[in-house]
Amino acid sequence: MKKIFALALAAISTASMFAAINSQVTLFLDTDSKEVEARVACGDTYSPFNAGASAYYAPQYGNPSNIGMYVQYQGGDFMELNAPELINVPLVVVTSREASALQNYELFAEVGASHTTPIYLTDLRPDGGGAPVTIELNNLTDYTFTLKDEPAFVEGTNSIIADRFVINYTYVIMKGDFTDPSWAYTSDFTHNGATASLDLTLDADTWYHFQIEENGAIGANGSAFDKDHKSYIVPATGWVEQLTLHTDAAGTYTFTWTYATDNLTITFPAPAPAGYDVTLNAYGLATFSADANGDAEIPSGLKAYTATYVAMTEVLNLSQITSGKIPAGVGVILYGEPNAAVTLPYTTGAEAISGTNHLKPSASFAAADDIYVLSGNMMYQYTESDALPANKAFLKLPGGAPAPRRITLHFDEAQGVENVGVDAKAQKFIGEDGQIYLRRGNEVYNLQGQIVK
Repeated sequence: MKKIFALALAAISTASMFAAINSQVTLFLDTDSKEVEARVACGDTYSPFNAGASAYYAPQYGNPSNIGMYVQYQGGDFMELNAPELINVPLVVVTSREASALQNYELFAEVGASHTTPIYLTDLRPDGGGAPVTIELNNLTDYTFTLKDEPAFVEGTNSIIADRFVINYTYVIMKGDFTDPSWAYTSDFTHNGATASLDLTLDADTWYHFQIEENGAIGANGSAFDKDHKSYIVPATGWVEQLTLHTDAAGTYTFTWTYATDNLTITFPAPAPAGYDVTLNAYGLATFSADANGDAEIPSGLKAYTATYVAMTEVLNLSQITSGKIPAGVGVILYGEPNAAVTLPYTTGAEAISGTNHLKPSASFAAADDIYVLSGNMMYQYTESDALPANKAFLKLPGGAPAPRRITLHFDEAQGVENVGVDAKAQKFIGEDGQIYLRRGNEVYNLQGQIVK
């Protein structure tokens, strides 16, 4: 049975129906006297015709053979829509459930004499293949097509054909030397209603040259894009001078074209971090582990230690890494200035850690009873199940070792950060700078337990 897809357009005769509406399209989809209707209008505001509704789609599938039709706009499905811009508005056709070897349709338009604004419908996949076909509905008398070869078509179902027909279809492409010096490169933008966008992965510190094209009209007015100039109006009125882009970093650049204003905006990738940012605690300590971003370089003024726990001693012996680099996936303890914020630059080529290291990267954390984390200048048993923050480290006791309440740090060279010794005799005095210090034997400590050089 032949299905008739009728499209009637009529200009609004009075302004009382919808304020500031320039044109109205009334769409009818009919088969065997069963009819669904959708309305699309162009005006100054965005709203569905039904007051209070933000988006709705009423397919009216009361009869299994019923068909449907609606438009899509800003993520919503509408049978009645008033939009400021009718640009790249998909017209969705829902086919009949009636079993049929073919799904034949006929499209025609009836336009009121007072209607002067051209409205176009583009068939992106016309029968027989080939380039898209654009129909000026004002002058259309008859357009026949079939949906049997559509990827979404399933015979005997209400198949949804959502990506073939577009109201006022506008395409944007970009030609330039992004990949080919001869400007052979052509890229298609993705349409997002009032805008179109394109993502390109580009190199750092490179000059690119290009032009924009909208519906075949060239936009090239010499605008120069860089990190400080990311948006220009580029009218598609012909060639003046090539557009240029200077990239500052390697990554994904997003090109966004706004149809109404001929504005091209380029979003630059976020700057890559220089390395791992770490804040030391009041004792100048922090746990750390590098991840898949790369090994970590140990900056001047900072030391890094692996650790070995000896059962029954309740002491963690720390051994300094002297190679200057921390391999990715290795847990360490850092030591430097109290409360300092430090950056460990990304690097490569770190030497593998030899010997035993009971510190593990936070990426390998799994809740257990034999796990300890740093607090102050000691390690305390971790009793929570929450995962540890990224780029931290934890102590995992060797198998069979009893679990003490806390574990003391012992460096392989005197740092003064170990417990000063609550049982040791110490003399308290005020230094010339007005700060309180402790003298024990030949060493002088501040109240954080650090040796004063």
